This record gives sequence, structure tokens and C-alpha cells, in this order.
Amino acid sequence: MDQTRVMEIWNPASKRSGSGYLIGDHLVLTAHHIVAGVPLRGGVEVRRLDPEGGTDWTAAEPVWLPDAVASEVPPDTDGALLRITGPDWRPPVTPPVRFGRVVGKHRLPCLGLGFPDAVTRSDHVRDTMPIRGHVDPLHGMKSRMTTVHVDEGITPSRSGWSGSSGAGLLCGPHLVAIVTTEMSLAPGVLEAVPVSVLAELPGFEETLHAHGVHFVTEEVDGAPPDPDDEPDYTPVALPPPSPRHRLRKLLAPAAAGTTTTLALLAFSPPAPGVTWPVGSALSGLLAGWSMDWFRGTRAAGDGREAAVRRLRETVRREVGRRRRQLLGNDDKAINVTFVTLPQDGRDADRAWPRGDFAGIARYLDALRP
Repeated sequence: MDQTRVMEIWNPASKRSGSGYLIGDHLVLTAHHIVAGVPLRGGVEVRRLDPEGGTDWTAAEPVWLPDAVASEVPPDTDGALLRITGPDWRPPVTPPVRFGRVVGKHRLPCLGLGFPDAVTRSDHVRDTMPIRGHVDPLHGMKSRMTTVHVDEGITPSRSGWSGSSGAGLLCGPHLVAIVTTEMSLAPGVLEAVPVSVLAELPGFEETLHAHGVHFVTEEVDGAPPDPDDEPDYTPVALPPPSPRHRLRKLLAPAAAGTTTTLALLAFSPPAPGVTWPVGSALSGLLAGWSMDWFRGTRAAGDGREAAVRRLRETVRREVGRRRRQLLGNDDKAINVTFVTLPQDGRDADRAWPRGDFAGIARYLDALRP
């Protein structure tokens, strides 16, 4: 979690405190009930988390509300976007926010950071409290809400969670939801509205784009990695040695054995009998075998199997290094976004106005021609 994006919110109209998450240079995502009673372009105050306490409150205003006139907002629309308007505001230098949508049936670890009542100090300053737990996608599927089970760290009482509403909930690097309330099922069970659900409401995406936030949701699945999905490397195959190569390999041992045999026969005594020729032949065979053994021992490190292993490991390391380099020092492709640019006389039917890398195959398949 990027702590520089954690925001504290104060609603002077209702005297209510809350949390938020900075998703753009000047845009804060929070819960709607935190800014209840404040109309569009009305006044609220926000400040960025500063562990040293040097951050001052600055002005902000709601620029998107799901229903500005409704007296009660449904849980799945409990979201709001605030624009920071203070003249002294300096946005932190951080990479763009990655938005996610939880899919599948497996639990996902999550992390949030808010300013609940449970950690309010004697000087009325709210401290931080992390939300460490898991998102269970199988809970509350009909309501389309995200259920968070806080299973690590301190779990305050129900009233103590007040003030954490609007805190951004992240699964890994992806912002998936914002916390809205604590459920009465059990202590430490929070409810959050997914960002992907808010994106279906009128004006949400348009507001993001108007403030320079490119909204693309990536699917986040908690399924354990399949070992069969590991990248396969094509085995390096070397052709068997040719008959000519084998013949050349035998020439040196054969020459050594023949030379030894002939030399011993040349120095044989006048009446050697059978012992000397037989001994000469055996000595020649021993010399040839010794030559082949010494050559094999010296070349064992450069043999076919050793060469295959070295080449395989070299290729594996090099391919892995280049792949990680091309992925931006990561092991997963970056979800690059794009915008379709119309060109006179060359437009294709059914071209999406924008898209991302995850859906590029569907985009190309829909083009006519």
C-alpha cells in the first residue's frame, strides 16, 4: 500500500471524520455517507497522511455523488469523488493507481488504512489503524458487495470502526474497494463497495477521465498458481555424431595400438615363440584403450551431455532475464491502455473508443473489417 495516498477527511457540516484514498493528483475516492449533507461543489477538508504530523488540512469539494438528492444511499452506491482545491496542495509523486476486480472463489489477502474512532488520541487527533485480513468473494454475491474479514492485528469494537469508512482496500497492488461499514455478523467483518460496482453508476468513469485518471479494471484471482503453468523451455537437442566423426574418434586409439604392436614385434628376439606376438598384441590393445580413456577423461567436461546442460541453463537464464526486463522488471505483463484515434476513410466498424492489453484480443476480434 502506498501510504502517501491515504487521506483523512473532515466534514464540517455533519462534524464527521472519515478516510479516503488519493486516486489522482487532485482526486480522492471515499464513501458517500462521509460527506453527507455536502452538495456538489460544497466544502470539505482533507489532508494526506504524514507520519511526522506536518500535513495541514486543505480544501476539497465533491465532484461526483451517486445521488445528490437522495436521503438514503444504497450500500452498493456508497461512494464519492472529491477534488482537492486548496492552493497549497502538492500531490505526491507516485505511479498511477491500478484498479482491480476480485474474481474466482478463493480468499484474497487485503490491506487498508484508516482513521477510526478507536485510535483517537486525547488531543482529538486520529491515529491510523490498518485493516489486515482477507476478501471472501463467495460472501455476499447477491449484494455485489465485498466482505472483509479482519483476521490480523487489533480488531476494535463495532463503534470503534467509525472513521475508517472510505478507506481504500487493496489486494496486492490493486485498489478493489472502499470500506463503508462494519457488518453485524461478527466482530471484524467489514463491508466494502467494489470500485467496479461504482464504475457502473452514471458519471463515475466520466469524472475520473475528466480529472486525468484512466480507469481500467484488472481481474484479481486468489487461486493458487498451477505448477503446470510454469513456462516450459524447449529442450536443446543435438544430432547424433556422424559415422565420419566416430571414425575420426577411433583413429587415435587404433593408431596407438597398432604402433605399439608393430614396435614390439620389431624388437622381438630370434626365436620368440608364441608368447612374444601374443604379448605384443595385448600391449597394443592396452595402449589403444589407454589412449581412448585419457582422451575421454579430458573431454568429459566438453562431452555432449555436459554441453547440453550448459547450453540449456545458459538459454534458460538468458530468456528469463530478457523476459523479466521486457516486463518492466516484473513477472507479469503490464496492462497497457490505449485510446482509439479515428482517421478519415480508415475507420473500422465496432471499434471501441478505448481499451487495455487484457482485452486486446476481444477488441481486434470485434473489428469489421
